[in-house]
Amino acid sequence: MMNDGNGVIRLIAKPWIIRIEHPCTASSATSSTVMPPQSCASIFPAPPPQPPPPEKDRILKVDTFQYVAICDGLKYEYTNAEAQPQYGSSDILNPLTVSYTNLFLNGMLQPLNVYKVETGLLTLNEVPVEGTPLTLQFVKIYHVEIS
Repeated sequence: MMNDGNGVIRLIAKPWIIRIEHPCTASSATSSTVMPPQSCASIFPAPPPQPPPPEKDRILKVDTFQYVAICDGLKYEYTNAEAQPQYGSSDILNPLTVSYTNLFLNGMLQPLNVYKVETGLLTLNEVPVEGTPLTLQFVKIYHVEIS
């Protein structure tokens, strides 16, 4: 924090600093933390919550799978039959059995509201351009017992 001499206080923060400290205050109080005004939403960074300690004898494991197809410029729906095995494509998995699904069209991540995934079926809201690569990524996160 710095005062430019005209009564304007500028906050200068580094992203790795969680608390913003300042050497001077406008009043005679000795507070050392900048607090947001009570009448507005909190815009100052807050310390992130501490993660829980790791579980003994268990670790998290992640598996990823991907369904790959090439768009034909005609259809909204893609099934396991359009998978491209030469790119290591999996089937379209049940979204209830995975942690995350991500759709990439031409390498660009798509928002969730432009597609719907069911077991063996991907439905798009719009028809992609012919030749557009389509990748539906599945991420499964689970616990594994260690000995």
